[in-house]
Order: sequence, then structure tokens, then C-alpha cells
Amino acid sequence: MQNWISEPGGGLGAELRDQRVPEERRDGILAQLEKGHWKQDTERQGNVTANKAILSQERLKYDEHYRKMKEQTDAEEEVCKAVIAKITVKLETKTLERAEKARLRLNNFIASFGELLIEHAGVRQWVEYSFVHNSIDAIEEEINESLITYASEMAHETRCPSPESGNFTRFSEQSTKELIESTQVIRRYRRNIALYLCYKIVSATPGDWFSYSKRLRVLSDYERFGLIEVEHASVKMYTMELEPIRDRLIHGESFQRMVSRIQHTLYRDDGHAMETVKSCVQAHQTYGQPFASFTVELPIREFMSSQYEKNNHRVGSVVVVTGSSLYAQATTCEKYLCQTWPRSEAILLELLDSALASEGSFATFQLGEQRVLIIC
Repeated sequence: MQNWISEPGGGLGAELRDQRVPEERRDGILAQLEKGHWKQDTERQGNVTANKAILSQERLKYDEHYRKMKEQTDAEEEVCKAVIAKITVKLETKTLERAEKARLRLNNFIASFGELLIEHAGVRQWVEYSFVHNSIDAIEEEINESLITYASEMAHETRCPSPESGNFTRFSEQSTKELIESTQVIRRYRRNIALYLCYKIVSATPGDWFSYSKRLRVLSDYERFGLIEVEHASVKMYTMELEPIRDRLIHGESFQRMVSRIQHTLYRDDGHAMETVKSCVQAHQTYGQPFASFTVELPIREFMSSQYEKNNHRVGSVVVVTGSSLYAQATTCEKYLCQTWPRSEAILLELLDSALASEGSFATFQLGEQRVLIIC
């Protein structure tokens, strides 16, 4: 039997295509080819199944690795969140502590500066008088306006010192910066300073103001002084202390002007006295010989007779009280005339003594080329 399979490039396919192959042989070849195809399909299916198993195992390994990685990532994320939360709490706590310290320092600054005003303006001495003539709102508003002017003047004196200014002395840059910041705080919180003064004044004053004082005492410091929250970005600004710059704040001319302005506005005894003097002393244009006339609403002769047994008691030795109820001064007439009219003191005393020694109700004296008339 001829071997068709061994033919190079032949095989069952070539043999099947050969027309000379008998029919029986063709059927055998077809059966053999079908068997080979089945075997190949079986092997191919086995390979596919094996590949699927390998892929499944790899997928399981990948899923397991992904699960472990996810668990590790989640754990690390939780740790990071916990660390971030802890840091955030610490930062917020620290920020709140800084803000609270700044608020307390601001509170202390306001209270300390308020005490300086009370001390230098002598508030406790004239507060009762002021309450008689002013409402608590008027007092607060006047202090507020005075502080505005003071802060503006102080800032100008600090930036542009002059030889006449109390702040002309050269200071360090840091000290000057602190002073400028302090004047800014005074200007911004002027109403809080005014409220503090009113609270201190009211709480120390009995009478009709007790209800107001009682209402203030039950408030916290925050509510009492009306302090607003210090912004975190501005905490640094309110960390200064008053004591290092205390002298510079109170020894300048602007502080003295503010104190005088508050005194003259809220305690006007000198103003009332000047109004009284103004109504008694009038000036008008005269023709001919000029003269001066003083009318004193006091019977000097009767006063001297009732107070002193000897009629020849000199006016210069009489003790008088001058000034105001707040700033009273006890001195003799001689010293008072000397400090008030230093150039005319001796002449006035001589004329008064001579007029009192005369028997009539008036006396006329020749003083150089001037003729003087004194009516007692």
C-alpha cells in the first residue's frame, strides 16, 4: 500500500485531495481527521479551562491583595484623620487661649487707662457735683469725645514730635510702635473706656444711681465693658501692656488737655464763677480820663467791725478762701492780691486800709497823677 502520509508536504489532507485514493480509503481518512479534530478541540477546551482556572486564581490573589491594601489604606486614613483632628483641636484651643488672653489684656488695658483718667482728672472729688448737672449719658459722651481728640493728638505727637511736645524725647522704635498701637486701641475702644469710667463712678456713688450701679454689678466683665470679640487675625495687636508706656501716655500735653477738657466740661464751678464775675465787671469805651470801677457785693466795713475788735486791723492779714469747692485755697488777702495783681498789690492794700480807716462811706486819694475814689 502506497504511503501517502509520508509524502513531504502531504499528510491526510493531501491524500484526501488525491483523486486516485479509493473510496474506502477516503472514508477512513475522513474518520481519522474527525478524530484528530475532536482531539484538538478537547485539548483546546482543556487549555481554555486551565487558563480560566489560572485567571480565576490570579483574580482571587488580586482581590485579596486589593482587600488588604484597602484595609491598610482605610486604617492609615483613619489614623491621619485622628491626627488631623487632634492637631485641629490643639490649634483651636491655642487660638482660643490666645484670643482669651488678648481679650483679658485688652480688658486690663481699658481698666488701667480708665483708672489713670479717674486719678489725674480727680473724678472722685467732683463726681457728685457732676451728677447734679449732667446725666450719665452726657458724661459718657463727653468722655468719649475727649478720648477721640486725645487719641488723634497723641498719634500726631508720636509720629511728628516737636520740642514743645512732651513726647519729643527719642524712644526706641518698638516703644514708639507700642505707643501708636495703644492710641489706636484707645480710639477704637473709647466708648468702653468711657463706660468703665461711668461704671466706676456710679458704683462709688450712692443715692439715685444705685439701681444703675446694681444693674452693672451683676454683669460680667465682658458685658459690663461691652468688649467685642477680638478677631484671631488681630490678636497680636492687643498683646501690649499699659505699664511700659504709661508715662508716655500721661505726661504728654495731649493727656493734660484731655484731663482739663473733662474737668471743665463736667465740673464747671470755675465757669459758673467766671459768669458771675462777667455780670459784675463790664467794659465800655469812655471819653476823657479812663477809669476802672469794681463793685464788690460785700459790706467790707461791717465785716471788719464784726470780725475784729480793733478797727485798725489791716485788710492784708485777713484770711480768705479762694478758688472753687474742689480746688479751694486758703490764703491772706495780701498774698492773694500779690499772686493775682502782683504790680498793684501794695497800692490796693494801702487804699483799702485808708478807706476803712476814714470816717465817711467813701474816701478819695491822690495816687501820683491819678485820683482814686473808694466807696466802702
